[in-house]
Amino acid sequence: MPEWSYVIVGIVAGIILVLVCVWLFFKLTLWLLKKKLAGLMGPTAPPLRINLQPVEDLPWDEDPKAKLTLNELENSGFQYAGDYKIENLGATVRSLVWPEENLAAYLCNHPALENCFLDLVRIFEDGTTLTVSDAQEQQVDDCPAHPSIKIPDASVAELLEVMTTTTADRASRPIEPENAATIYEQGYAAIMDWRVERGGVSIEEIRRHAEGDLSAEQLREAQQVFHQQHLDQLQELLEIRYRESVALPEEQYYEYLYIHDRMTPQDLARFAEERLELDAGTSVHPPSTGGREGFKELNRLLSSRERVTHVGRLEGTIPADVYKFTTR
Repeated sequence: MPEWSYVIVGIVAGIILVLVCVWLFFKLTLWLLKKKLAGLMGPTAPPLRINLQPVEDLPWDEDPKAKLTLNELENSGFQYAGDYKIENLGATVRSLVWPEENLAAYLCNHPALENCFLDLVRIFEDGTTLTVSDAQEQQVDDCPAHPSIKIPDASVAELLEVMTTTTADRASRPIEPENAATIYEQGYAAIMDWRVERGGVSIEEIRRHAEGDLSAEQLREAQQVFHQQHLDQLQELLEIRYRESVALPEEQYYEYLYIHDRMTPQDLARFAEERLELDAGTSVHPPSTGGREGFKELNRLLSSRERVTHVGRLEGTIPADVYKFTTR
């Protein structure tokens, strides 16, 4: 098994957190501006998985900063490892590696940001990582196992100096050119899974990205918006894990429901109204309890019960019951 496959990589923390933060800031600002319409529209969560598609002839030479950064990287010892597009983020990435120093570099261009930015990454023997980036500080919570040091507008030499002095006493793992894209994809997945598992957008992040102080009522409303988004992401994460465990065909994804103990009675009632094929005029009242037991209670009371069958369980950090729609 190749060395890189042992690493549970969150190595692109700087890139990931900037993209997540841009999304968070935009959505929170939109909510603050249109809070009277909050019941009509909610934020769309970033994807939990990305796929780097190889491309050629990306116009890096047209961006003065990118051209300068790439020249500095190549002069330092980095070698080209591929250009990629990330369709569901609208971003492009050039990857480079310096095998002798166990370093990877990712130059990223995202349409929501004025300038491209660079992350230097090192993977340690214990699977943790460090990212040193020239991106602006975005005030998003760091994943503890994969911190990011941001030095806005720093040169490649300055980033390398910080990386060297910070990690001099730690053994690192090799990084090869052919693994750059896979490492990036797995790193994104590791960070996003951590964000979902820890509960989604934190109160501290909401406060940091609000313009001015939030009232107690505004904070509660913002928490509810992001709580619903968290539930949507949990459904996506549990679907990913169930697909991986049973090799679920893509055309059957929509037939399955994932019920977990983070769902309140109100969440379950709303979920039933949105997802279950209820008879016309059915009124859904919250069950007496939340989570998996609450859904069992709710399912017994609803006219959809003959269509929804328990088919399995998911263990792990977020245990869940799996249900499938069946034909009456």
